[in-house]
Amino acid sequence: MDAGCAIEIDDLHQDIILDKEKKMFERKIFAIKGNQDVGKTTSLRLAYKMLLEQLENIPISYQVKYDSYQYSKSWAEEAFMDFTAVFTISGYVVILHSPGDNAWFVNCLREYHDKSCLIIVCATRKNGNHGSVRAFNEFAQEYGYHPDAMLKNELSESDNKEKAQQLLKRIGTALGEALESSESPEKCSELQTTLLRKLADSLKTHP
Repeated sequence: MDAGCAIEIDDLHQDIILDKEKKMFERKIFAIKGNQDVGKTTSLRLAYKMLLEQLENIPISYQVKYDSYQYSKSWAEEAFMDFTAVFTISGYVVILHSPGDNAWFVNCLREYHDKSCLIIVCATRKNGNHGSVRAFNEFAQEYGYHPDAMLKNELSESDNKEKAQQLLKRIGTALGEALESSESPEKCSELQTTLLRKLADSLKTHP
């Protein structure tokens, strides 16, 4: 199911300081690579649920800008449905976008990049010659994202959970690296910086 990319995201770029003279945050794009029907979307949805739980537990300032299936609905009903979620964590923009079986999915990623997204989590097919994989690599190179991909070969509850946890660790590492750079969200207080660091550490060590 196509989650679509006609998304209204008002001035997300205003949340981020983009000063070329500063040490810039290295933008990351993470992907789960696998054949059709191996649980890529399920793993992404589970990672999103885990991330929201961590955000509530810290607690830290965050805002869901867009969720194509409204994260408050039944997770069980939505587990196999493609989705797109756009949210900020103390100004850092994070995107989760599950459709990735066709090359056109990068058209949506271009929309997100234009809004100064710092972290993108998505899915692609496994075969390196597949259009979605080529599009993923070309997008990363064209827009200066550091690509990182993990293979998913198994459709099982345990593997879905394992891949979701690996995604959380990657997001946590990326946030931690951002805090070490001199680029930071606007109006990020000392308390929010402390909570961001706590969140990053929590995600990196998520069981």
